[in-house]
Amino acid sequence: MSHAGFKLEAVEQQRMAAELAAEGFAAYGPPALPRERFEALCRDARAQRPGGWGQPQRQTVEHQAWRAEPGEAGRAFLHSPEVLALLQALVGEPVLPSPAGTCYTYYDGPGGHMATHLDRAIDCSFTLILYLEAEWPADAEPGPGLDLEFWPPGPLPEPDRPPSRRVATRPNLLLVGKGAQVPHRRPLLAAGERLVALTACYAPALLRRSLGTPQPEPAAAERHCDQGDRHWNAGELPQAQACFGRALEADPGCDRAWSGLGHGYWYQRRFIEAQEAFARAAGAAGDDPSHWSNIGLCLRDQGAFEPAIRCFRVALMLDPRYAPALNEWANVLQDQGRHQDALGFYARALAIDPKRAVVHHNLGVAYRRLGQQERAEDAFGQALARDPGYLHSLEELALLYIDWGRFDAARALLQRAGSERALQILAELTEEAESVPESGSPGGS
Repeated sequence: MSHAGFKLEAVEQQRMAAELAAEGFAAYGPPALPRERFEALCRDARAQRPGGWGQPQRQTVEHQAWRAEPGEAGRAFLHSPEVLALLQALVGEPVLPSPAGTCYTYYDGPGGHMATHLDRAIDCSFTLILYLEAEWPADAEPGPGLDLEFWPPGPLPEPDRPPSRRVATRPNLLLVGKGAQVPHRRPLLAAGERLVALTACYAPALLRRSLGTPQPEPAAAERHCDQGDRHWNAGELPQAQACFGRALEADPGCDRAWSGLGHGYWYQRRFIEAQEAFARAAGAAGDDPSHWSNIGLCLRDQGAFEPAIRCFRVALMLDPRYAPALNEWANVLQDQGRHQDALGFYARALAIDPKRAVVHHNLGVAYRRLGQQERAEDAFGQALARDPGYLHSLEELALLYIDWGRFDAARALLQRAGSERALQILAELTEEAESVPESGSPGGS
């Protein structure tokens, strides 16, 4: 049979399935893909490398390598019906790509490696690895870093326990494995050795069809989501969450319901649960940029800035004009103290959607932190022109006026806001400050 441009005879598929069941990883090729498809992925990997990152997950798995998001060719391959059908045939159930761990990986030895580990079962039950490049000195044999080493399924082995199996890394070799069950590692690469791989994580699909499993009811799920939205808009969070939960009982693959749950968790500052819910939404509708942007927002709230930026990149790859991702990326830059860099992202977001008050407000915050107070005043004013009740801009503009001694104008804005923070600022205005003659903004008349 043919899968995504590579031919896999029935006997070869049976061999891989038996190897996977017996040892936890199965190899195919080289060559696994025909030259044209393989070279397209190699070009994609080279094109994506400049936008990659270093070791964002070093706190969980010791890993020295460079990574980058798959481009169009890589995403098309990993999401193709042929690859998904092959994986389903090998692992025995439908699977979908997961956000975590799916990337191009570049080991530029010496020193490149990945320590012994198990993948996270929640988002990486199954692993697909396609080796694109592998090099070593012409006058030497490939070192241990150009092997992937495995242990029998179970917990992580003792440090001195030798691996039970090694698979040589060669271009156009495909591996499929149970990465969450089989401990595996890549030893240190030596001088002159390097490799590039497309590595993807897959998890059981949310939409499953099997005996005893109720069939999804999309229409019922949509009705529950409509009810959830009404409760959410009325400020009735518990009732909204209950409706989204009922929607998932009707259709476990309803991305709208997962997203609704995610927003509720985020509002409660339960960022890890919100991140998981948005990841489920992305798994059910992987071409929706809002889910990826929301995952990035949750990561930002946990202080994981670089992983957050990677999610915003994915959202913008899906839709280059998705303004919320540009806005949130700029917010992360501000969190990192890179206020000047943030200005460009806010400008791009406003060029796409100039009506969003929140972006004008965030632009004002950036200008204020850069000491450009007149520009900050204008940005806050632009936000209020689009949303006269935008609390944060009312508060920030009032603080700006207090700095300039324009206490009457500040007091009017704070009274208009009426928020807890605004009332606190009002209370802090002293009689002495009120007695100072009001002046214009710097440079004004």
